[in-house]
Amino acid sequence: MQIVLDMRTAIGKYIAALQRVTGKGVTYVFLGSALWSSMFANMSGFLLFVSALIGIFVVFIGVVSLVVAVLKSRNLDLVRQELRKDGAGSLQTMYDMHAKMHPQYGITQEEFKKLTPYARGVVFEPPDIRLIFNALSSNPRRDVISRDDLAAWVNGDSMVFI
Repeated sequence: MQIVLDMRTAIGKYIAALQRVTGKGVTYVFLGSALWSSMFANMSGFLLFVSALIGIFVVFIGVVSLVVAVLKSRNLDLVRQELRKDGAGSLQTMYDMHAKMHPQYGITQEEFKKLTPYARGVVFEPPDIRLIFNALSSNPRRDVISRDDLAAWVNGDSMVFI
């Protein structure tokens, strides 16, 4: 049933945006704005005030989420720039030094967590590592980052948003 596998891959690719902090922040801003505008059009008096508070609260949560996502993404980009500095040799050396469990499959979350302080001195928390793996890994289980995924991320031109 190849069509099921193709559909699963396509859905997973597009739903991944909502699994990231940035995607959630944008969604909250959109939903808060939609909530406020629909309630503003249909309410009056005290309920209008309550609807404004609820809408502003949801938008505020979305903006805070976006700020957190940009800060974490910036730290991840600093690691990428450091790995990129010395060319492919630096990335290969770091990969060989840290990918110990299954180097043929990729680098695990724990190994990546140990790699980042060497690259830039940035330390990520375990929840951040899961978010990074959601953003960088092409593996359906998102439990390893392959050598190719790592090279594509390091050699890419733009910042990856967590």
